[in-house]
Amino acid sequence: MSHGLRSMPWPFSSCMAVEQPKKETNPDLHVAVRRVDSQIMSLEQRIAEAEQEMRHLVAQGPGNAAAKQRALQAVKRKKMYEQQRDQLLGTQFNLETLAFQHDQAEITLATVNAMKNGHEQLKQQTEGLDAGRVDELRADMEDLAEDMKAINEVLSASAGVDGGEEEDALAAEYAKVEEELAAEALAAKHRAAAAEAAAAAAAAEEAAASSRGGTGQPQRQRQSAAAAWGRRDRTARYVA
Repeated sequence: MSHGLRSMPWPFSSCMAVEQPKKETNPDLHVAVRRVDSQIMSLEQRIAEAEQEMRHLVAQGPGNAAAKQRALQAVKRKKMYEQQRDQLLGTQFNLETLAFQHDQAEITLATVNAMKNGHEQLKQQTEGLDAGRVDELRADMEDLAEDMKAINEVLSASAGVDGGEEEDALAAEYAKVEEELAAEALAAKHRAAAAEAAAAAAAAEEAAASSRGGTGQPQRQRQSAAAAWGRRDRTARYVA
């Protein structure tokens, strides 16, 4: 404190009269805990102020009798506030313990009531259930599943081929197409072989003609080879 000694006195009545929680009929425990906590904080502030005042007065020196007397009074106030604070701390602990137990009791009661109501509802719901009827229902569902399976098999069969005769006709058609494709492939192979043989013969004739130095005989040989290739091609087509 920076003001003088005469501006610092505390009313003695305000120092001694610490506000206590008002008595109420069945007060709410949580409200009481908050009020006690507020009072403890107020006492903590007064203790700090008394400590500050005491230090300020002691700093005046031992030669100042008035300052010493007021410092002793500040010490007494501090001790009184600390005693009241300690008492309220014990009260606060007891209130908090009781409030916790009260909350636990309410939770337990709510849990028991919920379990009781749930039991009653479950009992009402299971009264209309019969194990025998449930077993019959399961058997009926299995029968329905088997019926649906049979129906689906019938539908899938009717959507396919009708009778063995149509299957035989389809197989014959497939075999015919397969034979035609094989004949075409064989004819193409014969044509390729004939063309390759004709080309080889023509090349051989040209080589022989160039070695003899003449042109008449190789020309006739080429014509004979071409005619032979034509006959082979017609033969291959006939076979196909």
